[in-house]
Amino acid sequence: MITIPAALDAGLFDKAEATLLRMLAADPTNARALARLGDFRRGRGDLPGALAAYRRLCAIAPDDATAAWSIAVLGGIRLPDAAPPGGRAAPFVRMTNFLSSAACDRLLAGVSAASDRFVPAQVRRNGNGMVNRKIRIASCSDARINRDVRSWFVPQLRGVLPEVLGRLRMEDLDVGRIELEVTVHRRGAFFAAHRDGDTGNLRSRKLSYVYHFHRAPRPFAGGELLLYDDAGGTGGSVAFSRIHPLRDSILFFPADCLHEVTPVACGDAFGDGRFTVNGWIHSRHAAEGRRNR
Repeated sequence: MITIPAALDAGLFDKAEATLLRMLAADPTNARALARLGDFRRGRGDLPGALAAYRRLCAIAPDDATAAWSIAVLGGIRLPDAAPPGGRAAPFVRMTNFLSSAACDRLLAGVSAASDRFVPAQVRRNGNGMVNRKIRIASCSDARINRDVRSWFVPQLRGVLPEVLGRLRMEDLDVGRIELEVTVHRRGAFFAAHRDGDTGNLRSRKLSYVYHFHRAPRPFAGGELLLYDDAGGTGGSVAFSRIHPLRDSILFFPADCLHEVTPVACGDAFGDGRFTVNGWIHSRHAAEGRRNR
């Protein structure tokens, strides 16, 4: 695993990849170059290209547990029985065509008509929320919008959870409360690196989800989700998977994964933003354990 700066210029990605491809042209069995190529492609958001590199690596090094793990993550298959030691890609499940294009349009139209019901997004710590524009700039819907959306959205979530939990090897999760909010990231909005279930009464959050429903074609740049690798206890900065917003797709990942949303560039119209239905799935046992202390 290599360290990839989150703000690395696209031209530097191109140069790094070109160098690695030259190395592989000279020696197609260069396992280290293949591993680096996979990591760089993940960092630039070329997930199919990264998957191809890891598959080539496994073909020449079948015992490479880290490559096998990355293939499972990017290939949409069940994770291996054991996580490899050291750094490894954060696990996630992405499902495309989650609702429908028509449902996206209806949701966006309804949310846009209620633009006055959005408030500055807060940062939560130990159950307390506060606006901190150094960490997060976004707008979240009020309770009425959340209630209207969750009435039909949460049943859709529950319908796919068995598959998601199976692919992530989280079948033992006793699903409890499901949080939901509608969020928009407009020009300059972002969310710095954080974990969704890291402290206090947020620890019962076990699974995060993000559903994208922006206009087509996508009217903004940026807004990618960076899922940072598990550093294996080594500390310091690590590699990551850059996941571009994809209309009518939903992403699930463990709530303790370090992640961020990159700054958004778009027009001034409310409907030009990066819209999501996002939230967290809690463990019933963890929540009950806290209440019983």
